[in-house]
Amino acid sequence: MTVTPPDLAQALGFDADDLAHNRSGSLSDRQRARLQRGWRRTLMIGIVVLITGTLLATLLLFMGQRNETPILSVIGVALTIANAMTVGILIRARLRLTLDLRDGVQVDEAPVQRTLRVAGRRALYLIRTGRREHAVSKDVFNAFRENARYRLYSTAGSGDLLSAEPAD
Repeated sequence: MTVTPPDLAQALGFDADDLAHNRSGSLSDRQRARLQRGWRRTLMIGIVVLITGTLLATLLLFMGQRNETPILSVIGVALTIANAMTVGILIRARLRLTLDLRDGVQVDEAPVQRTLRVAGRRALYLIRTGRREHAVSKDVFNAFRENARYRLYSTAGSGDLLSAEPAD
């Protein structure tokens, strides 16, 4: 049985109980709660965006018709389309959560390559294995050793990285 380095467990936010559940192919109660909290946060942001977008689109469409200003009407229609896209994003996020909670955990065992992409002033930290690529925080990125073999546990639907351990 391998021992997970404490900095890796701390960076990814998992404990021994989470790892034991992941090894058996399931999510721990704590991981389920974290995924559901993430969904609720996404839903709340989506609702605020939808309400704001709907009010603004309605106002622009009204003002466009009243003042006979086609550009306001076009912007109102564009906002209405953006609202529809927001609904699609929320539905997609819910479907991913459903898959994550239903289908459990995927395991990927392979050497890890760490890749840093810089776009402007923004750094994107990536952990790559043979099958997957995970965007991670800088702390998680630094907790992995380059080309070391790891067993990565991620959600089935969204591919969120849950836990990891060296695969000795």
